[in-house]
Amino acid sequence: MNLNNVLRQFTIALCLLHVNVHCANSWSLEHLASDKKLAASGSYNNPELARKMETVFQHLKNSWCSQEKAKLIMEIIIFERLTMCVEVGTFMGSSALPILVSLEYLKNGHAYLIDAWSNQEAVKGLSPDDQNAIWWSTLDMNAIKNHLLHMLGHWHLDSYCTVIHETSEQAVSHVDSIDFLHLDGNFSKDGAHLDSKLYVPKVRSGGYILLSNVLVTANQEPTKMKALWPLFETCDIVSEIENGNVLLFRKK
Repeated sequence: MNLNNVLRQFTIALCLLHVNVHCANSWSLEHLASDKKLAASGSYNNPELARKMETVFQHLKNSWCSQEKAKLIMEIIIFERLTMCVEVGTFMGSSALPILVSLEYLKNGHAYLIDAWSNQEAVKGLSPDDQNAIWWSTLDMNAIKNHLLHMLGHWHLDSYCTVIHETSEQAVSHVDSIDFLHLDGNFSKDGAHLDSKLYVPKVRSGGYILLSNVLVTANQEPTKMKALWPLFETCDIVSEIENGNVLLFRKK
């Protein structure tokens, strides 16, 4: 069994020990807390929605946001009508796109897109010889942010979001009650834990938290495991996708 499989089994075992669920199933519409009839109705077959989803999926091919993840994001925001969204670690905007297109479809809501776009911040907490630190230190962060801004303009989504060019610690004061939180920020153990500790308490009861890159490792250490602890006492695990690398929680 390879390291990722070991980490996946360990992560799910931890979640099962701390939350009231029988298993962590792959995402489906059956996991929605409300509006189950809507999900099963003809509304899901709305041609406009189908076109929007397919356009998003096509755009995200070969991006950091898989179709599986984009589908989960769009379905949960649209069918649960989650109108206040926060993303920590927006980077190029791959997962921001399905969030914003969902809000556009609802014709309601706003998203705060948070990223430091800083090489120094990206490698904070990582060992200098770790491959993650080496890769993040070489990126042109201005070009990456400009890619996001171009995408927002091209898709006419500017009015549905606020781009916050700050660290997660600086940006937390800008947001209050959150319906949908996507945590995909710092890859270090302490950085990931800080993001979780800062933002999970701001998610309302019944709101959702999507934790990405759960199985990422730095120098063979699973750095996102610590980020799970703030979720255990206040959330139930809803589902897993990408073979356990992305976990969806619902706030109690």
